[in-house]
Amino acid sequence: MSEFCQGSAKTPDVCQALANAESGSLAAGLSRVQKRTLCKLAREAWRALGRPLFDPADTRPFALSRSLACETWRQEEQRKAVGIAHLTHCDQRHYAALAAHFASLAGRQGTAECYRTRAQSEPLRHALRALNATLAESRGALGNPVAYARALCRAKFGQDTARGLTSHQVWQLVFTLRRAASRKAAAKLPREGKLRGDPGEQARTAPDDGRLSGQVAAWRAAREALVPKGPTQMEMHLP
Repeated sequence: MSEFCQGSAKTPDVCQALANAESGSLAAGLSRVQKRTLCKLAREAWRALGRPLFDPADTRPFALSRSLACETWRQEEQRKAVGIAHLTHCDQRHYAALAAHFASLAGRQGTAECYRTRAQSEPLRHALRALNATLAESRGALGNPVAYARALCRAKFGQDTARGLTSHQVWQLVFTLRRAASRKAAAKLPREGKLRGDPGEQARTAPDDGRLSGQVAAWRAAREALVPKGPTQMEMHLP
């Protein structure tokens, strides 16, 4: 459990929701572009290392073809790097590490170092993307969600921006903004059509537009059946 969960009065449900959001954002599978990038880096590394597992002079029936040799070598290297052989089983937590591994084998140390740095900051980058999406989605409910987020940052972390925050702190902002937007949106909902109280009160106040519940309709029919059709006793004593 994170330090925030251990040192705060948050309930276990809230802490678990934060933990699920942090892990779930990174559990998404690799995109086609990411897979293509990794395969390209792997082919470059495979060629730089002399095309392991492939021998063009080997004419035996069970000899590996060029493409199969490259794919077999790539899967073995992926298993060494992240413990997973197939890209379809990898997720966002593995992308930067795999790219750094293949770039290093290809001799592109600058690119490999960039991917290593990205691997370390991947959770924060995903949290910031979620924060930006939440700010855009809550504009209708909060009016000025950026100002609201700045106030939250000042109250929680003593600064006006998310710069320098950890991924867990950014996810705290995301959840707080989402809850505030939900409350504001619920407060703006019209109260017409909410039937409350006893059936008689519902029948007197609800509009007769054919959408009354069966209980209210039955109560109204029973009430009409009990009302006398002739003049009431008060009306008969009037001069």
